Amino acid sequence: MTANFHSETELRRLIGFEIRLEGQACQIVEVLIDGPALVVECVAGNGRIQANQFGDGNRRVHRHHTVPVYSAIGENQLHPLFEQIWQAFNAAQ
Repeated sequence: MTANFHSETELRRLIGFEIRLEGQACQIVEVLIDGPALVVECVAGNGRIQANQFGDGNRRVHRHHTVPVYSAIGENQLHPLFEQIWQAFNAAQ
């Protein structure tokens, strides 16, 4: 499937949308235009320990994943995971 959008505005509509990724409840928290890609935060669970600049663990943070909009395989072809997110978003509207 090829993308039928090219605007930052349409991608930004996805911010706040809740999805399940790898069996965990997640939420889209940001859109990276240089890619483009989505930043997904997994809100379930205890998170992981984040180290400071010295390597010492000092706080727990949620896991973040980056989901590219376009697949690296084909030109203007949607990444399969993004395609699932986009279809779920449109179905929920």
